[in-house]
Amino acid sequence: MRYLFDRSEAIELECDAVIRRHPSLSDGAEVIRARAGETVPPLAPGHYLISETTAPGEERVRYLGVAGRGYTVMQLTVGSFTSDTFDAVVHANRVPVNYYVNLGQVNDSTFRGYEQDYGDAVYPHLMPNSLSPVDPAFACHDANWDSLDAETIETRLRALDGFWRERGFAPLHGIATYTPSNSLVAAMKRLGWRVLHSVVPEQNWSDGRWAINHWGMPNQPFYVSGEDFRKPAERGENNVIAMSMNSYHLYMPHVTHWGDNVLSPSHFLRWHRTVESGPEPLRFGNFLRDYLAAAEGREEPFFLIAGFEFGRTFGVRSMTKHNRRGLELVLEAAKRHPVVFATGRDVALYYERHQLAQPEAVFTQRDYLAGTRIMDKPVNSGPSIGMEMHAYKAVFAHLEPLPFYHYDYLEPWHYRADDTAVPRDYVESDRAAVEVRRSGDVLTLRAAKPLERAVPVAVWDGEIAGDRPGRVFQPPQLDDGRTHTVLELPVGWHGECVLAVRNVSEPPAAEFAGSDHPAWRVQRIGGHCYLYLDFPATRPFEIDWQAPAACRIDAPDRVLGGFAAGESVRLAFNARRLWYRFHGLAPEAIRPGGDAMRKLSSEQRESERFFAEARRDLPRDRRELDEWFAAQLPAGEHVELELDCFGDNVFGERSRARPFDRIVRRGKAALRAEELSDGGISLGHGRSFWVHPRSLHFEIAGLETLASADGRFTLTLFTRTPKEEAKPFRYRLRIQHLGKPVAEFPAWVCPYDCSEGAVLQVRLPLDAFPDGVADCHLAADQRGVLDDWYREDGFIAALERLAVTCR
Repeated sequence: MRYLFDRSEAIELECDAVIRRHPSLSDGAEVIRARAGETVPPLAPGHYLISETTAPGEERVRYLGVAGRGYTVMQLTVGSFTSDTFDAVVHANRVPVNYYVNLGQVNDSTFRGYEQDYGDAVYPHLMPNSLSPVDPAFACHDANWDSLDAETIETRLRALDGFWRERGFAPLHGIATYTPSNSLVAAMKRLGWRVLHSVVPEQNWSDGRWAINHWGMPNQPFYVSGEDFRKPAERGENNVIAMSMNSYHLYMPHVTHWGDNVLSPSHFLRWHRTVESGPEPLRFGNFLRDYLAAAEGREEPFFLIAGFEFGRTFGVRSMTKHNRRGLELVLEAAKRHPVVFATGRDVALYYERHQLAQPEAVFTQRDYLAGTRIMDKPVNSGPSIGMEMHAYKAVFAHLEPLPFYHYDYLEPWHYRADDTAVPRDYVESDRAAVEVRRSGDVLTLRAAKPLERAVPVAVWDGEIAGDRPGRVFQPPQLDDGRTHTVLELPVGWHGECVLAVRNVSEPPAAEFAGSDHPAWRVQRIGGHCYLYLDFPATRPFEIDWQAPAACRIDAPDRVLGGFAAGESVRLAFNARRLWYRFHGLAPEAIRPGGDAMRKLSSEQRESERFFAEARRDLPRDRRELDEWFAAQLPAGEHVELELDCFGDNVFGERSRARPFDRIVRRGKAALRAEELSDGGISLGHGRSFWVHPRSLHFEIAGLETLASADGRFTLTLFTRTPKEEAKPFRYRLRIQHLGKPVAEFPAWVCPYDCSEGAVLQVRLPLDAFPDGVADCHLAADQRGVLDDWYREDGFIAALERLAVTCR
């Protein structure tokens, strides 16, 4: 039976049943009793429990959701291979969950019990190299489904289904994976599996050897096109419906090229990128509140997914606390807002009944990481408008009239799964085709030629009056009180159009212009305010500030506490301490004093000086370090590769370090070194690193081309602990080939300067790497899952330089 229904839909019962309003999300009152085969009239939108008599003395109790106008259909997805199951929260409140499990987790009865007792959807989360527990013959090293043809995948998934049923689960109706392909989709269609879970619509980055570029996908569940697994299509005869683990921020991952802006509490506690403190996942709560607004005024539901992962085997344990509290916030929101819950299975069945395609949606999102500069993001990117339409997907940057990116769903898509430069973006085409000029209350649009595709135009803080040449959308208003409009110019439109615009709101001055000082910015969101600086702090400094009224202040690493009116507090800033959160104060109350403004001006000048000198002095800094490092390499060995990790980035942080790696020297061998983890960070003045929060994975490839007199080579690694860190970095190094250990080197302690201890040298036999590829793992010599990153002095895995030499 399906457990998600529309408000207009009668319910045909498979068993004798009693339907009650939900006891914790509603009042628990009985609604109807009926017999198997009878049809229950449509129910009012909301939360219900249905008790079905499946056999004499046996009862099945399930959550039943009925969606109505303006409703959000929410999936809750738990990545239980890295997180708690949160059984105490979700099952005590009788709401259904999607669980992602690995194959080692299904041998006991835990998840089988969740499926049978609560109706949860349990999905094996796997890549093609995860299937050896099903059959040792399926063992392989490539994690990407595109490495297998549809026939091979079908054979392996059939065997997986048998493995699954043998352990007491219902037949599979889908899987979860990060590396889908057209061949996987084709195999799933042959099997009649509907659900492809765990796609990542706004990610385009490497994660180990997983090839992930899912740009172009809608965030709501969508029918997967036979052309390309990223492209949505209309419902057909045999459908696969793709769904993400978390709903994404549509704009920010395309700015940062890093896909971690998701509706998940744990993702705001990302180790050295942590942007949350205290017991409440407040940034997640703001993201959730704005996303729920997207459903307002809609006839068909808006489909949303909140994800809960990390904190048990990966991450920091505080993620578990925030995930648990985040789930509670979702349940509290479901009592106040028009929200119903469903599993991936029930969403797919609902789609097959009601949705010809994914619902169209136009909505506003704000910067929920305001105050941070993660992956070179602006300190506050401002609101963005997202459009996920049947014909295209487009997103507008703050105050821009034409899209920041624009993907066309009507043209053919034939792209490789691992191509990082797709799909085609029509931003430049839009700018060439349409001229937009807004002056006061007049908007002028011009197109010299008929438009080849629809082009949306954003009217920020305004409404359009009179006749319009195309469809008009107004994203639901958020608690910033701003009203925006989007006009869609249709295919074939050309000429000139002059429209009257009524200005109805404006950007908050404190957030976008500053309070008293242009660098002192305050964002109000969700009942509290974030203070941050509009320049990167390049050295530690402090500002004394006096509370104008009673308030609470949170710092990035901890809650500072409550302060009385007139009480003084010292606000410390540095390269990692960039923001403060205020409770109980309006933006206009959070103002700098005269001394603070002078300090801000001084530090802003220092920031400008630092960047100017970092760029100017980079050739000298490189030359000095090149000479020092060359002197550390083994005497009598020739250099085949010397790499300055992320060395061509002057200052900042990016995913995928390879475009910024600097080759210092290269020999005759065709060697290549590449990070396979998280990207790179540069601190300026030649201090740059490959990084991962805990375990840096990088590879040395092409070793088979080395000409070595003794059949061995030396790998030299170099890292200094940045002076900003309280304690020296400590690492363990593991070197492997196809998962098998070759060598291990514990307890490398990295000093703060260029001294002997900053260099680690390892002699390795070439015959240990018959295919020429060495996998290197540099792991923090610290407890794997810390309780709190700041309190326990968590540190990243970082590598500055490497060299390969031989005799």
